[in-house]
Amino acid sequence: MKAVLPDAPEKVELWGGEPFVYWKTLKQAVPLLREQFPDCQIGIITNGTLLDDEKVDWIEDNGIGITISHDGVGQSNRGPDPLDDPKILAVWRRLAARPQGLAIAVLLTGNSYDPLKSRVYLEEKLGGSLNLIYDVVNDLGGWSPSG
Repeated sequence: MKAVLPDAPEKVELWGGEPFVYWKTLKQAVPLLREQFPDCQIGIITNGTLLDDEKVDWIEDNGIGITISHDGVGQSNRGPDPLDDPKILAVWRRLAARPQGLAIAVLLTGNSYDPLKSRVYLEEKLGGSLNLIYDVVNDLGGWSPSG
């Protein structure tokens, strides 16, 4: 594979929909990215529901950063909480226990606007080292990064 970028990227993030729907493609694409850009950080943004031990082994073997989208105490705004599933919970705990921990993107909304409650909820569920990234919905109903 020949690079089509003039300079090597510092970071590549793979998003979806849900990137792990394309598991076979990810297993082929990441080694090619590593070969072409050995110093590039690779990250995947996921809802985390398709993660299992095989994928976590692969994530660790390939030095991939993971960010899971989960809204803490506001998760019910999206639907059922994946952390109520013991299999998903075990896999997320494994990710949180890694030295680099686990990043979680939390959307703060009108009925779940307290970032501390979400932090406490996620820390109680997952333990480990969590890096929470907060986004808020502004008064006009749009997205607004809060940092």
